[in-house]
Amino acid sequence: MAGACLTLLGDIAPVDRKVDVRIAKGVFLANLEAPFIGPACGLVKAPKAGPHLAHRYLVALPGTTHLVLANNHVMDYGEEGLLLTQRYLAERNITYCGAGGDHARACAPLVITVGDVEIGVISCCEKQFGVAGIHRPGVCHVGPWIYGAIRALKSEVHHVIVSIHGAAEMSPWPAPTWQKLLRSFIDAGVSIVHGHHSHVPQGYEQYRGGHIFYGLGNFIADPASWRDYQNTLWSIGVKVSIEAGRLTVAVNTFVIENEGEGCVSVRPATKNESSKHADYLTACNNPLGNELILEALWQEVAFRIYEKYYAGWMGWRESPLKVKQIISPSCGIKMVLVLLRDIARGYKWRQLDMSENAALRYHLVACESHQAVLSTVLSVICCDVPDLRSEETRRIVNSLDL
Repeated sequence: MAGACLTLLGDIAPVDRKVDVRIAKGVFLANLEAPFIGPACGLVKAPKAGPHLAHRYLVALPGTTHLVLANNHVMDYGEEGLLLTQRYLAERNITYCGAGGDHARACAPLVITVGDVEIGVISCCEKQFGVAGIHRPGVCHVGPWIYGAIRALKSEVHHVIVSIHGAAEMSPWPAPTWQKLLRSFIDAGVSIVHGHHSHVPQGYEQYRGGHIFYGLGNFIADPASWRDYQNTLWSIGVKVSIEAGRLTVAVNTFVIENEGEGCVSVRPATKNESSKHADYLTACNNPLGNELILEALWQEVAFRIYEKYYAGWMGWRESPLKVKQIISPSCGIKMVLVLLRDIARGYKWRQLDMSENAALRYHLVACESHQAVLSTVLSVICCDVPDLRSEETRRIVNSLDL
């Protein structure tokens, strides 16, 4: 087989200004973070929790573009938004996978030919609003079906990539349960896992001959929307080279910046920026090989997310930090249950109905990453697992601007 190259990119989010993409020509695989609806008016927003996003126009990348659509925004404008997106991409010969008219079509793989190398791509995501069903259009939800799909695809192509949308947003690390899931794809025969959704770059590792990139970050986004988080304005680009059947990867980084009110640019990082990015990524990568350290850092992240968002979203007045002060490891199980009962009686739940509050709570218990945050925090509160947080975990997380 002749030499071939494919570049993996992160999220392409909507920007309502001109975007100047200053990268070398190539073959790209990226996540399209929202449907393309163009100047269409009158489209009905799909019922869901969270913001509704849409592309009014799409930025052309310099070369051949392939897109994955399985994410939490592609169905924001329902089936009509999906159909407009599919039509737009087909007219421009942009191939895609990860969404379709039903579960089978949403989960169908894409085969990319680069040189004489065939690469199969499976696009899937966490449980989101807009997941496809047997007779319902939507995005492809990851599930046990994927292992059979990997085996079947692997028999037809040279390499398989699983492109998966999911993570705790702004977390520099995957949840330990998420790491186990993505590692299981490599065990099943995948060459590369292409992760996205975290909005910040996450770590990456080589595992049993495969490569896992947990989150590449925002490749294209509006700096005005992310000014409070410096690590949302740069991303990882993974150059995948294949020579004589052997696959190698090289990591580069790209920077998003304002070019005045009328333009946003995406460019390769400078030498100084790349050095800073490398330090950040080292801090992300090192814990991935140590289960105990990763669990401790994940607990630190989970508690922060819970305190800042989830406790209020769920309608719980008591913070886990206060509960943690009440319940110590020396408590007997009966005392723990009594304390939890008394605390539960003090919660003031707002009236549940088919409002956004109900949709949000449903999302928090249905989506795998939200589940991971909730179960981590509550398991520590209940003393079912030890609290591994420390001054060192706080220092490390603070240093990465979470």
